[in-house]
Amino acid sequence: MIEAEWLACTDEEAIAAAVCEFASDRKARLIACGCCRRVWDWLVNDKSRGAVETSELFADGLVTDDELSRAAYFAEAAVFAVDEIRERYWRDQKAVRDGWLDARDATENGVPSRDRTLISFDIARSAANWAERLNADDPRLCFRELPDPIFSPMIARDVMGNPFRSAAIGKRSAKYRSR
Repeated sequence: MIEAEWLACTDEEAIAAAVCEFASDRKARLIACGCCRRVWDWLVNDKSRGAVETSELFADGLVTDDELSRAAYFAEAAVFAVDEIRERYWRDQKAVRDGWLDARDATENGVPSRDRTLISFDIARSAANWAERLNADDPRLCFRELPDPIFSPMIARDVMGNPFRSAAIGKRSAKYRSR
């Protein structure tokens, strides 16, 4: 890939491959966190949100490996929680079809239609998976299964910058000013 292709590229797989190959662990983790922040409302479990916040702190060196592992553990529990909700929904729908449960009692979370519910659960699970994976030892796990509704090539480009040009720090910004 050349510079012009990088700047114009919208191909998720090509950008994800560049992240995996060229991004530092910190940048890969921050890209994954940024993608999760973009879909913050899709993280239906507070444990997933906490995992994203912990991973951001880890990228800045503000939490330990143990705290990151703990967040990953809780994020995995959030994935299982989404799976349990989806399974309950399907059991309830079967009970409605079989005639022994009233449809009004089976509707969960105010989701009005089956199609919308399926999309919602799939996206919620995908977001929860990202929150879990970004707390792994290698945050690049997030970028291995594409296409994915969570990944954003724009965020990846913004965090990575232009890998074909080195960043220059001007004299004014490089000075330390004490107050």
